[in-house]
Amino acid sequence: MAGFKNEAASWFSFMFTLVLFSLCIGALSILVVNCSRTPGTASFVMNTVLLFQLVFTGFLVNVNSITPVLAWIHWLSQFFYAFEAMIQNELNGGAFDLVVSAPSIDPLVLPDTAGEVFIDTLGYETGTSTRNIGILIGFYYGFVALAMLSFSRRFFAASLWRR
Repeated sequence: MAGFKNEAASWFSFMFTLVLFSLCIGALSILVVNCSRTPGTASFVMNTVLLFQLVFTGFLVNVNSITPVLAWIHWLSQFFYAFEAMIQNELNGGAFDLVVSAPSIDPLVLPDTAGEVFIDTLGYETGTSTRNIGILIGFYYGFVALAMLSFSRRFFAASLWRR
């Protein structure tokens, strides 16, 4: 219904990226909860982190238009890597109608425009889908390791305190 590719490989790639992104955010949530003293603090920190990640994804603001002082933040965003992988999954190898319009002129339609043109226009690199998946896997394992470390530190500190 949304016009996505209807090939099995594209669907599995999309779902894999979506599940991997969800795992990353879940592991980050566990890490933040382990490092917080109260549920309110954990909620505030997690909402702030997710908001900054979402703003610098390139979904709301083109990555190329972000001021250079803040542009590096998008490299820390799991949203960025998941969104770029999903964009490439849907647009690479496709042909779409590009409609260029302005208030004072009639719309110009450029038929059969390569999907890579849209990817470049959005400020993303083409052919980095595998890299993005690898980085998301790295984020997941990194967050899980840090969460386990913070939990074990907290657990052992609590057990020493009881003695």
